[in-house]
Amino acid sequence: APFTVALPGLTLAVLDVAEAEEDRVNQAQVALYRADYQSLADIAGPAWLLQHRPTWSASDAKTKADAGANRTLAAASQEIIPSQVQLMLSGHHHTFSALNYDHGLPPQLVSGHGGDDLDKGTRLDPAGTTILGVRVMSGRNLPNRFGFTMLERGDDGAWTITDHDAHGAVLVTCRLALRAIACPGA
Repeated sequence: APFTVALPGLTLAVLDVAEAEEDRVNQAQVALYRADYQSLADIAGPAWLLQHRPTWSASDAKTKADAGANRTLAAASQEIIPSQVQLMLSGHHHTFSALNYDHGLPPQLVSGHGGDDLDKGTRLDPAGTTILGVRVMSGRNLPNRFGFTMLERGDDGAWTITDHDAHGAVLVTCRLALRAIACPGA
């Protein structure tokens, strides 16, 4: 079952979507996950949605249309992610991505490059990519690099997202504010 963690000024909403089928819409899972997404409407104040699999990711989008999409999660979450969700944070795809979408969706941060076969075919600039009908308005991908991501809240309430390589060197620094991620070069 989904659960929340209340932090000062932010609620983390954790959904277990590790088994969500990607390549086809699993209607039984859609019903289960749709109820989970609907429960997010009960959260008061800013929230982040944490789930293992991203719904719309630009992973390997250079080589295959909709390669980063999860058809089951897209069907389950369609038009019900509430406005208080400021960020979707996931792993699963073996890359770093920071993506802003159309359709009034919160941005997606993918940090799944901690250790495994890395995604190599992702474009650095995913802007204009369409994933299951959702367009990436802007973003930044860092494929083919192992690393880790740090998120730090500033005094103004905005978040600094710093992606590091496996040795701790900074690869990119982005800013999350007002339901959008801004990265240099994006």
